[in-house]
Amino acid sequence: MLELHVGSDKYPAIVKEVQRDPVKRIVRHVDFQQISLTELITVH
Repeated sequence: MLELHVGSDKYPAIVKEVQRDPVKRIVRHVDFQQISLTELITVH
């Protein structure tokens, strides 16, 4: 879990997907999903 800062707002989130360059393997894009701090979640 991490906390995203957008302007003056903060959001609890998890990393949903990471896209990497197929040759260089560097990170090209990251998708985040906002989560609730009061609900149990399961991740794989």
